[in-house]
Amino acid sequence: MMNAYDSLMSKSRSTKKRRRDNNNSASASTTSSSLPSNNFGGSRFFACPAGCGVHVSEVDVNAHLDSCPQLNGSCSNNEGDRPRGKDHSGHANEIKESIDEGTNNTTNNLTHSQAAISDNNSLPRSAAKANPKKCTNTNPTSNAFQHMMKKSAQVHSNNSNIQQRFHLHNNEGMVSWTCEDDNKEADDVRAKQDSDIQWSATIILKKVKTINLREDGEKQQQQPVQERSIELTVSSSMSSFSTTHQSPQQSSSSTTTTTTKPKLPRLVQRHSRLSISHLKSCLQKSIRRRAPLPAVRVAMELADKSWTDLIRRLPIIILEDSTLHPDFSLLAWLMIADSKGYVPSKELIVRVLQIVFEMASCPWQDGIEEHSNDDCSGSQMKDRIGSGSGDDSKPTSFSLSSSSSTLFPTQQQKEQSTVNALEITTIRAMLLRAQYGGMKCDVDMLHSFSKIWLQRFRGAYAVPTTIASTSALSTNDDLNWNCIPSLIHAKARQESQRLVTTSMINTPGVVALTTNDVCPAGIDFHCSQVVEHLLSRPDVYSCLRERLNPLLPPKSVTNRDWITSKVKTLIWNYSSGINRRRSLMGSTKRSDCDSVLKRIWDDVLSLPFDDYVKKFVKDRLY
Repeated sequence: MMNAYDSLMSKSRSTKKRRRDNNNSASASTTSSSLPSNNFGGSRFFACPAGCGVHVSEVDVNAHLDSCPQLNGSCSNNEGDRPRGKDHSGHANEIKESIDEGTNNTTNNLTHSQAAISDNNSLPRSAAKANPKKCTNTNPTSNAFQHMMKKSAQVHSNNSNIQQRFHLHNNEGMVSWTCEDDNKEADDVRAKQDSDIQWSATIILKKVKTINLREDGEKQQQQPVQERSIELTVSSSMSSFSTTHQSPQQSSSSTTTTTTKPKLPRLVQRHSRLSISHLKSCLQKSIRRRAPLPAVRVAMELADKSWTDLIRRLPIIILEDSTLHPDFSLLAWLMIADSKGYVPSKELIVRVLQIVFEMASCPWQDGIEEHSNDDCSGSQMKDRIGSGSGDDSKPTSFSLSSSSSTLFPTQQQKEQSTVNALEITTIRAMLLRAQYGGMKCDVDMLHSFSKIWLQRFRGAYAVPTTIASTSALSTNDDLNWNCIPSLIHAKARQESQRLVTTSMINTPGVVALTTNDVCPAGIDFHCSQVVEHLLSRPDVYSCLRERLNPLLPPKSVTNRDWITSKVKTLIWNYSSGINRRRSLMGSTKRSDCDSVLKRIWDDVLSLPFDDYVKKFVKDRLY
């Protein structure tokens, strides 16, 4: 069996033939006082294989490597701190000290040239000569190989992935997120999950982004976290929906079954010719304009055509056009599970359609810009979220790899596993959706809202009085941010169970989309050629050029590209971007109904735009 010394010196021995002539010992005794050679065949002393710079003898190499500072991860500059070999011959320590100091000690060299080894296999063959007794002090279980394995285990531990689990518990949409460094109660929950898993998949998340908690309210910066990657286990207590059928060519003596990934149950009997991009745009505009039933019908056809696009887009629409939904984490779980082949049950599909109804019914819209102009001064925010200098318990940044104690450092362990469980899962779900990718503006929005909601859950912002006045509670002192998402969607949830489940799912369902279901504002410049069509009409183009000319910057010339950009702005401001919601934080939206652009829209673009959209939709529905 190859020992540690043989493993370290195998490369050197493979390139140089060892000389065993006895005359080498005599010639070595008359050598000048230069440093010993690294040639294994010409000297009994050689440099430490680990690279610490100490020269040792063959007999003492294992003992030296046991305490070698290079293997232990630190090197001392003090010569007296260097380890000394075991004194097998009575002069080993003197020999090593003489070599380290560059002096010659012929007597001790000759003494060690006659050293012998025992039958211990941990010693090199060149030392196996006459006297086995002087080698019995070598510890066979404490050698270089043992140290290398220990060091390798430490390095592997530092570089290993962080173990996390994202688990779906039931068809109602209850999800949880546990991390390996959570408290013991979370470990107990994770152990219970492990015993009830029907489906699971593993995802490695690399290049995790960190979100900086800025004191001045400015937009946070994202940068790669210099941490370990995340090994995320996505699991479920419900198995993936699958169809098992018997092979038609099976023999009478054996049974052959084939499992295939089935299609989701069809929700709309006759599909339109609207593309996936058209349906996504119309869905978002229906939610933006608070039209819940048309939004659900469009979502049903989109689910038929591309469940992946539906489940990936909904988390973005929630934050961009509405307010955080309590089942945001469920949507993130379904999106990630779908990427690993999970097929949801009919109950989960119905729950997603109910979420669409509740999103469209929500009367509040959250906004990032409202927090960028927060009234809190820098010192106040420093006290709220921590500055990172005087308060170590409040970190100045967080990421998907942050533990629960990092996200909520001031909470007790018991509270972290109960009160803050949903909040922790929600923040991680936002970061996970951002990690999944998409348009840069959407990813930045997810990062910004994860920061805002983390600060809200920590108590950095008070609940607006506008929400407290519309709730059943008397004052906003009774409200916390962790109950706001459920509170503002509670009424819509009751209606969704009746209208969506009973009227659309349990009955024959939706036969086909109608013109009342497709929001005209969804056919905009993002998914159609409406701008090109409008500018191709000479009457519209000339009128736009005349009406927009006063808005030109100084020393600028009216050109088609500039007019195109203004037309897109008009379509967004007065059609696609209209959101019929109140501001969650109480700010008022500025109205520009009397502005020049509004009059241009009403007089020039409104009718041609409506004509194009109606014809576009009609051609694809019938």
